[in-house]
Amino acid sequence: MEPLSQPDFRKMGAEMLFFKGFKQYICNEMPIRLIKLPQEEFLDRDGVFFYLKGKLVVSNDHQDLLSIIASEMDVAEVTKTPDHTYADAKAEKYIQHSSLIQKFFKDQTPYAVLSHTWITPPEGKVESDEKEMSFNDTETIVKENSKIRIVSPRAKGPGFDKFKMFCHVSSEIYGVEFAWMDTICIDKPTEVNESIGSMFKWYSNSSICIVHLASTMSYNNVASDPWFTRGWTLQELLVPRRVAFFAQNWSPMASYDKHDGIRRLKEHKIAKVIHKVTSIAAEELYDFNPGLDRGIPSRMVWIAKRRTTRGEDIAYSVMGIFGVVFPTDYSEGKEKAFLHLLEAIMHKSIKPNTLSIFNYAGQSVSNRIHGTNILPSDPECYLAHHGPLNDFVHYAPLNPLNLGPNGLKVSLVLVFAVLDKSFSESVANGLQDGIPPTFTCLQNSHAKIWADERVVVPLLHNSAVDRAKFASHNCFVFGIWNFKDKKDEITLPDICPAFLLQLQVPTTVSIDLIESTGNLSPASKVDTQNVIVLKKRKDCPTDLVLGKADLDYFNLSYVECRL
Repeated sequence: MEPLSQPDFRKMGAEMLFFKGFKQYICNEMPIRLIKLPQEEFLDRDGVFFYLKGKLVVSNDHQDLLSIIASEMDVAEVTKTPDHTYADAKAEKYIQHSSLIQKFFKDQTPYAVLSHTWITPPEGKVESDEKEMSFNDTETIVKENSKIRIVSPRAKGPGFDKFKMFCHVSSEIYGVEFAWMDTICIDKPTEVNESIGSMFKWYSNSSICIVHLASTMSYNNVASDPWFTRGWTLQELLVPRRVAFFAQNWSPMASYDKHDGIRRLKEHKIAKVIHKVTSIAAEELYDFNPGLDRGIPSRMVWIAKRRTTRGEDIAYSVMGIFGVVFPTDYSEGKEKAFLHLLEAIMHKSIKPNTLSIFNYAGQSVSNRIHGTNILPSDPECYLAHHGPLNDFVHYAPLNPLNLGPNGLKVSLVLVFAVLDKSFSESVANGLQDGIPPTFTCLQNSHAKIWADERVVVPLLHNSAVDRAKFASHNCFVFGIWNFKDKKDEITLPDICPAFLLQLQVPTTVSIDLIESTGNLSPASKVDTQNVIVLKKRKDCPTDLVLGKADLDYFNLSYVECRL
C-alpha cells in the first residue's frame, strides 16, 4: 500500500477537523434532542449529527470549507497520521473561531422552536386530557432494525393537537427538518438544569420561533393574551432571528424577520400592541442585545410584570437577557433566586450600568435570605419610578461589587447630615403626608439634600409610626455610590443617588471609629428613595470635583463599606 501524499493527509485531516467541529457545534449550541420532521421522530444530538453528516457527505456542499481548513493546517503536523488528540486540538483553533465555518454550521442546522403558554387543567381536576404533552408521552420502538423514539400512539387531547399543529406549521410553512418544543423535548428532572441554562442560546440559534397565542381570536384581543404575561416568553419574543405569531386556530397573524442584526415587524398593527403591553422600547424589540449595556432597571421592569408557575423562574428566565448564567435550585425560593441573579449581574462587569442595579424602590432583600438589605427583593422594586430608570448613574464602580455572606462591599463617599426640624415637627403634628424628608448637610453649606421619588434605597415604611421613628433619629450619613475616582480627585455628579445610612453614634466620632466598630447601618425603610443634589450655588446644578487632598477641607469621607 502506497503512503499517503501530503495533499491526501491535508484532505483527511481537514475532513476530520470539520466533522469534529460540526459535532461540537451540535453538542454545544443545539437542544438536547429535536423532533425530526415530517416523521415526528425524536433524535438526540448524536442522531442529529449522523443524519446531517450523511446529507453533507452526499451533497459535498462543504468541500470549499475543507479546502480552506486544509490550507491553514500546519505543514509539519499534517504529515502525521491524524488522530483524535490532534483533531481535538486543531478543531478549536481552526473551526470554533472561524465565523465563516460557524455560519455554515448554523445554516445547516435550521430548526423551529415553539413559544406558548401551557394548558391549564380544568378547575378541580388534577389528571385530565387538558394538559401538555411531556417526554413521558414518548416511547422507544424498533424501526428498520434501529431504535427510535416517537410520540405514544395513545397520546391525545389539546396538548397533542398543539404538538401536531406545531410540527405541521414548522414543516409545511417554514420548511425546516427539525423542531423543538419545551414540554416534550426535555426529560425532567434530569435535563432541567442544562435546559434552563441553555434556553436562551437555543432560541437564539433557532431559525424560526413560532408563537401560539392560544387565547387570541383576532387582533382585537391580542393585548389580553396570557402569553404576554408569562416569564419564559420574554426571551422568546426578543431573541430569535425570526418570530411568527399564530392565533388560537393557528392562522398566521404577524412575523418578525432579522436581517443584518435588526428585526423588522411586518404588521405594524400588532407592533403597537407589543410595545404597549410589554413596555419594551422599539430599539430593544428590534435590536435586542443581551447584557448590561442598555441598563439593568429598564430590563427588570419587563420581567416585573410577568409571572411564572415556579417562583424561582422569574430569575432563571432572564439569565440570558442579562448575559449571565448561575446554578438553578428549585428549592431555594423566588427571593433567593433573584438575589443570585443580582449577584451574577454584579460580578459580570464594572460598567456604569452595573451601579444602576441600586436604582430601585421597595422592599430590600430579607435578612433571612442574606445579610445585606441594600439589594432589592423582587423585580417589582424597579417599577416605582417616574422617568428614565437609568438616570443619575454616570460612573462605573471602582471594583466589581463583592457580595459576601455578611453584606455587599462597595466604595462610598460619605456625607453627614441632620434631618430638618421642620420635617420632624410635621411628623409630630400629623401633617407629614407624602412630603419627602429634607436634610441639612453638616459639611458643605453649598449642598442641598432631600429625599426624592427616584428611589435608591428605601428609607421608611409608610405608616405614621415608622415615620415618627424615622424623625426621632435625626443624624444620618449619605453614602454616595455614583462617583468618579481618578488618581488625585473624585467627581460627584450634580444629582447623586446614595444610600441613606443611620449613624448610631455622635457625629463627633471619627470616621476610623465608625469603620472599625461597624456603627454605620442602613436606615429604616420608606417607599421613596434618597437622591443627593450638590450645588455650588442656588439653582445652578454643577458636578462637584474634589481633589483627594481637599476631602478634609470639605469634610467628606471616602471609605469602603460592607452594607
